[in-house]
Amino acid sequence: MIKRKALLSALLLGCMLFLAACGKEVTVPGGNDPNLDNEMSGNVSGIDVSSIALNNTTMNLNFGESHLLVSTVRPYNATAPKVHYTVDNPSVCEIMPSGNNCKVTAVGVGQAVVTATCQGHTATCQFTVTDTVVAVESIEIRGNAEDGITAGTTRQFEAVIMPANATDQTIQWFSSNPRIASVDQNGVITGLVAGGTTVLTAATEDGKIYDQVNLTIVQKPFIPGEDKITRIDLNIYIITMRVEESFRVVATPIPSSATEQGVTFTSTTPEILSVDSNGVVTALAVGKGRICVRSEDGDKSIVRYCDVTVIRA
Repeated sequence: MIKRKALLSALLLGCMLFLAACGKEVTVPGGNDPNLDNEMSGNVSGIDVSSIALNNTTMNLNFGESHLLVSTVRPYNATAPKVHYTVDNPSVCEIMPSGNNCKVTAVGVGQAVVTATCQGHTATCQFTVTDTVVAVESIEIRGNAEDGITAGTTRQFEAVIMPANATDQTIQWFSSNPRIASVDQNGVITGLVAGGTTVLTAATEDGKIYDQVNLTIVQKPFIPGEDKITRIDLNIYIITMRVEESFRVVATPIPSSATEQGVTFTSTTPEILSVDSNGVVTALAVGKGRICVRSEDGDKSIVRYCDVTVIRA
């Protein structure tokens, strides 16, 4: 460009000098042409953008997916072709411009139009976003079910969903015999009654896909010195009653996890008070007596008493 302008200037100057030497009137060519004046003076204006296009005019995305819009500005040697991006529905598509390109991410379900603008020229791409559902194909219960569950203990089971990207990850847990073993909605099962069995089920919310395992509730073996009764609580410790009246002494061994929960009831004054194996006390005669409640495990050293005063009917 510079060589061309220099050559034109040299030719024009030569012609002017030649005509002046011949006594001719000299008129400067292009005197009324600002473009030629600018070119002759070296003041060349920028090259404007004539059009802009995007690599896509429509696009379908699933929720959470992204797509890169690439712009093409013409002419290729346009001066400063800066591209600006806007979106008419940001609740559906989020834009992240980078240079003259733009990353579009689906953040909601619906439609959105992304517009690219450069020096007054525009190009658009319409995005349609759908929420594609990935169905659950199978469920597998994982956990040690073969050895059973000891009564009074808990165990965590896991439900593995396939495929891992299934849309609905909700799992429902069921025990076929909740009196024998209960299960919460986190898959934690509790053994309640030894000797029973239950079927543990993990299922989708609609119940169409599921897995099951059989569980047996077993009794914890007795180990001397382990899980012994440490005390006995009674429902009453002192009472006054009339001859021929009855009441029941209720004994609660502590802890509840003790292997042997049995207790025995005896009367220290059987001529005044009688008591049966269920703790039912009957007043026989006027006087004072004591009901003794003793643990049956270990050395039977855990004892509680209920003092009774019997008066006339």
